[in-house]
Amino acid sequence: MFTGWTENVAVQNGAHVWVLAAMDEVVAGLPFPLVGLDTDNGGEFINYAMIEWAGKKDIYFTRARPYKSNDNAHVEQKNGDVVRRHAFHYRYLNLFTATTKTIGWRSNKHGKKTRIYDKPRTPYHRVIDSGILTEAKATELPN
Repeated sequence: MFTGWTENVAVQNGAHVWVLAAMDEVVAGLPFPLVGLDTDNGGEFINYAMIEWAGKKDIYFTRARPYKSNDNAHVEQKNGDVVRRHAFHYRYLNLFTATTKTIGWRSNKHGKKTRIYDKPRTPYHRVIDSGILTEAKATELPN
């Protein structure tokens, strides 16, 4: 969630064998180590195979609580933005799509709290600025 980085992989269906293969593909393609996985409550993620997979790779695994829609807001936001809106429109995704992040709150003249956002930046720039990439990996990514 820090960088907004997204990797999309098409799977045949929600069976754990396909989801685990897709997760291995995602992990292999990331320019930085995957340390945590935050999923929605779908059965394709919440199953013994996925929990075992995450445990073997020492990946911190969290999920949204049932009936607590705020828990998986980031997951559902990405579903709506990346998958549903862009998937079939052949747009450039991930590295080149600028997004804003909430950096704080302020009160307007009527006392209502509103969010303060940073300037739009691409996940590519966020991950470069974070300092988590090695120099070799940073030069390997397109800019």
